[in-house]
Amino acid sequence: MIEYVEDLLTNWGEWLRYGKGVDLGLPAMDISQQQREGGTSGSGLMPPNRDPESESMDKIICKLPIKQKKSVIARYFYQWSDRKSGEKFGISYAAHGDRLNRAHINIDEMWTGNKKEI
Repeated sequence: MIEYVEDLLTNWGEWLRYGKGVDLGLPAMDISQQQREGGTSGSGLMPPNRDPESESMDKIICKLPIKQKKSVIARYFYQWSDRKSGEKFGISYAAHGDRLNRAHINIDEMWTGNKKEI
């Protein structure tokens, strides 16, 4: 596994599980309240539910081959072990781990721009 990809995927899973970042411990603000607080119109501040890295990761995950995508979702969204994922997908836990390793490589290539397509 690639350490920084692991960190990005872990953050993405949390972001997705908690309603795309809405559960950051901050109350939700509507647009008019954000404007009063100075949080819009070029201020550089983002609404509390935005996470640009996780949003980018979400787009990258959508480009993965379907089996890798399912394995990434199982691990980082559902937090299943390799063993549980293997049982659910009808493969060995080692095969599931191999899928995740390939997904990490593909994500690394897309994240860094070293490869255009899978």
